[in-house]
Amino acid sequence: MQFQLTYITLLKQESAYKDSTFYKAEDGKNLKWTFGSSFFFSMNVFTTTGYGSIAPESTLGKTCVIIYGFIFVPLTLVVIRHLGNWTLLIVTNIYAKCVIRWRKFRSKTAVQDGEIFTLPVILCMLIMFVYLMGTTTFIFVYDTLSGPKSTGIDYFNSFYFSFISISTIGLGDVMPNNVTFDPVITILFFFGMPLMKVVNSSTYQSVEKATIGILTLMENRLSTVGQRPKVADVSVGVTAGSFALAQGLVPNIDVFQQPKGRAITLTDLNTGPQLQEDDSNNITVRSVLTFIKSDAHVYGGRFGRVDLEAKMSPR
Repeated sequence: MQFQLTYITLLKQESAYKDSTFYKAEDGKNLKWTFGSSFFFSMNVFTTTGYGSIAPESTLGKTCVIIYGFIFVPLTLVVIRHLGNWTLLIVTNIYAKCVIRWRKFRSKTAVQDGEIFTLPVILCMLIMFVYLMGTTTFIFVYDTLSGPKSTGIDYFNSFYFSFISISTIGLGDVMPNNVTFDPVITILFFFGMPLMKVVNSSTYQSVEKATIGILTLMENRLSTVGQRPKVADVSVGVTAGSFALAQGLVPNIDVFQQPKGRAITLTDLNTGPQLQEDDSNNITVRSVLTFIKSDAHVYGGRFGRVDLEAKMSPR
């Protein structure tokens, strides 16, 4: 008996007591597989978080996970995508109304005909940060109140766990101490995934345009090294699957999308040849920033789409 108590004390000191048989034998609620932990595990499967802290051990259980994930993972991605679009619509609508009221307050024009309101990336990041801090505080308080004193997760690890969960990274190295498999936590993160979808959809386009723009700027500068000034049209040619930028000699720059094209170009509204000297008419940082702030897409909004047109061959 004394040996058992000594061993239990050793397990507690090494923070391995909760995974031991002694801990599970104390109370039926301490068992790893309960209805609550099964619910927690199921949501982790179809949200692709997969902490790895709980998993089936039998062949039948692993087979069920394969079938379950094969069916419900695509379904969950569809649900999260539509919830994200719905959330983006609501948040953008609120943002547009706030902008219009602010303009009226500042005695400016309320709205222009055809004006498009887009949710700023900074605002998306702010919303995501507020939600992340809310989930961090909730888990910190919930885990602290659900167990003995001074056994709950600390605030930094709670923030780390929240970020790992909502981003579906799910390393599983840090988990709440007292509510490890609580279904409330996974439900909380599930409804935060559409919010993450809003942030991803808003920031992805900006990051993509910034990356393509910078690479195009570097390519243009390298291609003009050692070349003499030459007369060229302001509009830089664009082909399907490529990307081009051009800055005119006048400040009036417009962004347009080629019909049925997969590329976007920045071009001057004037026509006719212009003198292209050194960096005066090349792609500049300003033209890249103009492209990033625009509503245009690098591939004309058709990235990832493949359209095949059937044509009958003459016999």
